[in-house]
Amino acid sequence: MTAYESTTTTFAYQEYGSCALVQDLLPLYLEGEVSSASRETIIEHLARCERCAAFLAGAQSVRVQLRRDRGERERVIMRDAPVRTALGAGQRIVMLAAMLGLCLVGALSSLMIWVGMDQGGPAQSLVGMIIGLACFGGLAALARRQAELTPGRWLKLAAFSMVGALVPMLLRNTYDLGQGLAGLLLAVVALVGAWSVIVPAAQPHAD
Repeated sequence: MTAYESTTTTFAYQEYGSCALVQDLLPLYLEGEVSSASRETIIEHLARCERCAAFLAGAQSVRVQLRRDRGERERVIMRDAPVRTALGAGQRIVMLAAMLGLCLVGALSSLMIWVGMDQGGPAQSLVGMIIGLACFGGLAALARRQAELTPGRWLKLAAFSMVGALVPMLLRNTYDLGQGLAGLLLAVVALVGAWSVIVPAAQPHAD
């Protein structure tokens, strides 16, 4: 026999403090977590004590209201779930478009660097580097929007950006099929890798 039940078997014979004991046990009584003997004792007390009966009525009213509020919240969540899903998909599409745009500009800046190096144009290479750094900063901003940029994510994003920077060099020679295929493969690796860093699979979206 628990301490609650040993108490409830004796408090029926003691008027002093019996209301406090009943009110302490009412949450268990409402949840059906008291024994049959304790339940009978509580019912007997409630039948002769208007104060505790009123306390029980108030507790039941609060319990019903809480259940009603919880049910309403669940209905709102279920009703709004498709909207939130659509918004999340739309935001991902926008982010993907932004990433592809930054990667395209970054590839053009990389091409400027390689052409400038081949043709002895340091100014062109410098401009390409500046544009490339700006694109990398844009990718980092997209990644930071999703989650905190840890050193590991910084390194991964930098690594995939460097891989993407090699693509224009390989694709310049359109007559070399091997280089072309290698360039396309690196482009896919760079894009998929950058996306995995920008939108981590296990990371919930942060508005």
